[in-house]
Amino acid sequence: MEKCIKLANHQDCTGCGACVDACPKNCISFKKEGLHDYPIIADSCVKCGKCMSVCPILNKENRDMVSMQRYYCAWNENMTDRLTSTSGGAGSAMATWANINGYYVCGAGFDNRWYLRHVITNDKEALEAFKGSKYLKSDTLGIFRKVKELIASGNRILFTGTPCQCDAMEHYLTDKEKGNLITLSIICHGVNSPVVWGDYVNYLEKTNGSKLVKYNFRSKSKGWRHDRGGGGKLRVFSEFSNGKKSDVPSWRNLFHCWFGFHYILRPSCFHCPYRKKERTTDIVIGDFWGLNKVLPSLETKAGASVVITTSDKGEQFLHSCENLQLIQVDASATEKVLKGFVEKRAPEGIQKEIEVNSRFECEYLKSSFDEMAKKYAPETYLERILASLRSRLHI
Repeated sequence: MEKCIKLANHQDCTGCGACVDACPKNCISFKKEGLHDYPIIADSCVKCGKCMSVCPILNKENRDMVSMQRYYCAWNENMTDRLTSTSGGAGSAMATWANINGYYVCGAGFDNRWYLRHVITNDKEALEAFKGSKYLKSDTLGIFRKVKELIASGNRILFTGTPCQCDAMEHYLTDKEKGNLITLSIICHGVNSPVVWGDYVNYLEKTNGSKLVKYNFRSKSKGWRHDRGGGGKLRVFSEFSNGKKSDVPSWRNLFHCWFGFHYILRPSCFHCPYRKKERTTDIVIGDFWGLNKVLPSLETKAGASVVITTSDKGEQFLHSCENLQLIQVDASATEKVLKGFVEKRAPEGIQKEIEVNSRFECEYLKSSFDEMAKKYAPETYLERILASLRSRLHI
């Protein structure tokens, strides 16, 4: 009986790309539909089913059980790396150690056209591109095959990515091959449309009359944690070839504003199956927001990371990293303060956001970017103050 080939639907598809790499006949490609891309299957498909076998969404029940979870506060001993990273530079420290010890490192970095893609390297200089948060979906097409080929040649790999990308990699490889793989996932708040990001870069360059040369989604120009509440004040930095610079609070940045309102999130992110306590990657990293409630005496203006190990392999790798400072912390207290670690929004609230997201996409596709930028502009300082007052007065 012929197999019925059916991939994950648009509401669930994470865009990981494992199905594309798994197809032995190259029958699957990605096509832009609206603000996001999705896999399509050509008529030449031989219905072998390999695409379905590697899809993490279609094989949720095949995830390994989590046998352990240990929580740490961590930071990079190299102050330059720590300051140029999003939080404590733990990911950079692990990537550097892995590189020194013969691993290939795979992560997401921008090319010279500001297109975000996963690349794999054993070049120390290339690791710089992996630093920092990048709030959009990266292109992983081809990376699964490359990782598999390198492992087949006896190499070890440190793979960094979103939880869904890491899960896809673990589904793509055999149990034996995974012995040479360390998966390092971020605490993800969702990925945004690369289509909108590309339009936004063009908008910035047109507005500033110059090419974008630097962009930091999470600048530490005012420190990582400098408010009394300990939540940190996010800033966004950009620089252009003509010398123009911008360093503003994230709520004043157009792209970050649209991200914050979930206008441009990938649909699958609204019901992400990975935003739960039990993570299955070897290591999980993120910002240690709320650290002051766990380690109140620790000075963290330069940034601090939370690191969670979920396997013996991940635990051993973490403690091998000589350039990383670690303090083990209470798991229960840490889980309570981590933002984005576990889904805490009510289903009805999520449904409203999905509807807003859908309306924004429909309007975006019918309008120019300039029109959308004007209509959905970030709040002014006065509007923000008035909104805060209304909230406090319950009006």
